[in-house]
Amino acid sequence: MEARIEPKLVNEFWKIAEYEQMQAEYTVQDKVQYLKTATLEQLQAVFIQYRYFTKYYGSDLGLLIYKVPYGNFKSLISEIAAEELGNGKASESHIQLWDNFLISLGVDERTLESSINPGNAILLEELRQLLHSASPAFAIGLRGMGGECLCQIYLSAVYENFKQNPEVQKLQGSIDWSFWDIHAGDADIEHRMLVKAAISEIVENDPASVSDLSRGYLKAKEIWDHFWRNAYEGGYAQAGGLAARC
Repeated sequence: MEARIEPKLVNEFWKIAEYEQMQAEYTVQDKVQYLKTATLEQLQAVFIQYRYFTKYYGSDLGLLIYKVPYGNFKSLISEIAAEELGNGKASESHIQLWDNFLISLGVDERTLESSINPGNAILLEELRQLLHSASPAFAIGLRGMGGECLCQIYLSAVYENFKQNPEVQKLQGSIDWSFWDIHAGDADIEHRMLVKAAISEIVENDPASVSDLSRGYLKAKEIWDHFWRNAYEGGYAQAGGLAARC
């Protein structure tokens, strides 16, 4: 008889990625609130780092699709990867939308490919290597839960704070908001809920996957928090703010 896990245990599993708890954590975070008052140069320095996360993410989804078994999760991630890459139109890929946002925020287009924080380069390579070497369940936690669920919650908190920045409000009419229309809107929330449902199905049908799913997600959160910490410190240093803050 096929082993199944009780619904109660599925709920316990999801407590590690509880939306309200995570939203509260990131909403009150000192670093996220800093975006309200950062200089334009600091915002540019922080946001250019996320460009590299987006660049890696599209390709990493391809690795995740290859890694996981056939089923609803694999099909769903295939759809999300297609959207991430623009559904056949490079001009609509999410990295291009982010670049459009950066340029409209005043970032020099010539710096887009040459501004990665060395520490963040290491973190992104670590994510990719883990995708290659870890179990399918760990990979799902790492880039499924860690990518779609965690990312959407954090970006919503970032959006709510930085859009209140006076420097951003001055540029409101000239900023390209296309990326944010997707990632701070209903589309990404829907993705998060669909991913959650697909992963719950995996947990129900394979109780042994819970451990690796949890470990993968917690590793994703560790890397995610470290990645943004590097980005913020770069932003502080951009205008000498790091020394003052310390």
